[in-house]
Amino acid sequence: MDYVFNKGYGIDIPGFNNKDDEPGHLTNHSFGGAGNYGCAHTEEWKRQHSLDMSGDKNPMYGVNVWASFSEEKANEVRKKKSEASKGENNPMYGVSPKDRMDEETYKEWLRKIRERMSG
Repeated sequence: MDYVFNKGYGIDIPGFNNKDDEPGHLTNHSFGGAGNYGCAHTEEWKRQHSLDMSGDKNPMYGVNVWASFSEEKANEVRKKKSEASKGENNPMYGVSPKDRMDEETYKEWLRKIRERMSG
């Protein structure tokens, strides 16, 4: 198999994966997901998993990640996130809503906008 780290890609940390004969790699081991490292889930499994992880059954339900930050740190993170997607950094910069929707969807979107604006 053609491993990415054999081609000079990735970050190696000795001992990261607890194997003496191999450094720990902070990348995928192969290009394009080759190998038997995953599985394709059935639609039935996906539906059941969605139900199993909904609402208060989800381990992140009710968790406020911002609560772990000081107010100063939270504002710093918010500002960085905002700057990262502002103006030309935004993937939708320069793309009008009409260009990214079919005609019927655009008309419905426009109707809702006008309705909201008219109060």
